[in-house]
Amino acid sequence: MAKKRYQISVTTCAESGVLVGTSPDIPGLTLEAESRDQLLAAVSDVVPQLLTHNLKLPENQLAECVVEVIFTNPSADPTPDSAMAPSCPRILVEHVDAAIAHS
Repeated sequence: MAKKRYQISVTTCAESGVLVGTSPDIPGLTLEAESRDQLLAAVSDVVPQLLTHNLKLPENQLAECVVEVIFTNPSADPTPDSAMAPSCPRILVEHVDAAIAHS
């Protein structure tokens, strides 16, 4: 079975500096966090619930999901990918800086 991919776009609010994550792929998803680590922890906590409740995805299929988090305003010191995947054993969380994704 092919992995199901979902994208979350993260921007930085110009007024507050808070990271805001949204996704047209995951109904109901809007996340706010002060740091990348906090945002990625929120992704790991919230996304499985939204996939099962809003998209009616069976829990036994969560392991087949890949959630790609794209930071459109990358910081000078991005968090390494290896720090993110272990945060949620049920889904694979990846991150990509927009500059890298579109090169």
